[in-house]
Amino acid sequence: MENLPIYITDGKQVNEYLMKELDRFELLYSDIFSKLNSEIDPARKYLLEEMLIFHSSSQSIKESDPKANQHHIEYRNTCYPIIRRLFESFWRIYYIFDDDKEILNRWNNYTRQVKIEYSKMWRDIKEQDRKFGGFNPLLKNLPVEMLPSTEKDDPIFGSIRNVMDKCLNVHGDKLSYLYFSYRILSFYTHGNINKAILDEISPNNNNFAIIKIHEILCMMANYYNWLIGKFWSDVFKKHGWHLSDFKKVC
Repeated sequence: MENLPIYITDGKQVNEYLMKELDRFELLYSDIFSKLNSEIDPARKYLLEEMLIFHSSSQSIKESDPKANQHHIEYRNTCYPIIRRLFESFWRIYYIFDDDKEILNRWNNYTRQVKIEYSKMWRDIKEQDRKFGGFNPLLKNLPVEMLPSTEKDDPIFGSIRNVMDKCLNVHGDKLSYLYFSYRILSFYTHGNINKAILDEISPNNNNFAIIKIHEILCMMANYYNWLIGKFWSDVFKKHGWHLSDFKKVC
């Protein structure tokens, strides 16, 4: 388990296997995104679009060499908010596609939660506009269907921690122990970590709250590769791969 504190592995062999996952994802990239133009269900279209975002974001981070720069706080303040965006989507996808029989139900629950969040946002915006006279014409016809304020948050998708608590690894263990990584990423996303703050709260350790970006990206790529093999086996076969040969790490 050396060098991989962020998730459970089988040891060094898995470590070396996992480090190749971004390269494997890169090989699959051009083939898989041609599927966006095919007729697929909304959940899998969402999956493809999130993998597209993952690809462009991970490429940018990889080109900036996270292994060399992870101790630079300026680098962390640039990259960690991007990683958190990818991290949140990853766990929703992990949960949605974890059980084939539940994909449609979980997808519907997730999109309902998004509608609830949109409705909260637009109600707040309209309330602010009302206080200033209600002059904004853009608020006359809202771009989304408003749900009643009585709508309750989904018990799972209402919290990323609850989503992670429902995700199980290949050994059947809950993956919510990785929530600490999300908390660290959130500190940077909300602007709560910079050199001045670290000098104040942790004067002897300016490397406070560091996570291993490359390992996180490889973990996400591993699961996305597995989903590609599961749903689009023709892409796997083009490279001479089979899902039965593929090792899902988490």
